[in-house]
Amino acid sequence: MTFALEAWHIVTGIGGLLGFISAGILLYDRLLRHRPVAWIKTARDNVTLMPEQVPPKLCIRNAAPFHLLVERFVVTPPYFDIMPNFFPVKEGMSLVTYGTDTPILLEPNEERDMAIVFKRQPDSQTERINITIHWRAASAGLLNLPVRVRTSLADIKLRQRAAMNVVPRSSL
Repeated sequence: MTFALEAWHIVTGIGGLLGFISAGILLYDRLLRHRPVAWIKTARDNVTLMPEQVPPKLCIRNAAPFHLLVERFVVTPPYFDIMPNFFPVKEGMSLVTYGTDTPILLEPNEERDMAIVFKRQPDSQTERINITIHWRAASAGLLNLPVRVRTSLADIKLRQRAAMNVVPRSSL
């Protein structure tokens, strides 16, 4: 083979590889870019004295430039449920008790805190707890892969202890 032919094969091979990389980035951008983001957080207020009094919350943020509908939350194993904070406590607890899903609508760039209500304690402090968030977008073209948050009771207790070391904003 001549040098020019070998060089041509190298150039076309590199071009094909870059084409596959470009297609992968495009697919990621189109299918996964506008998914909601979720995490576990704790926040202390002025009257909190003990780490156990710091309520854990599931925080959800809409990163999309359009409305998202969060349809339901699935917690496996079912040690706790997720309750919207905007319900009165009695009504919210009855929804959790009967296993009723409460859909929420998130505006663009909106962030919402959801209360975590424990039904029973996990068998182990380090047992993995998976929260799956099922959602749907306003536009029909998106692939709505569920968002998953993985945690454990030990992780939640660590976050509660860490929240005790933060000075509340209202006291600054």
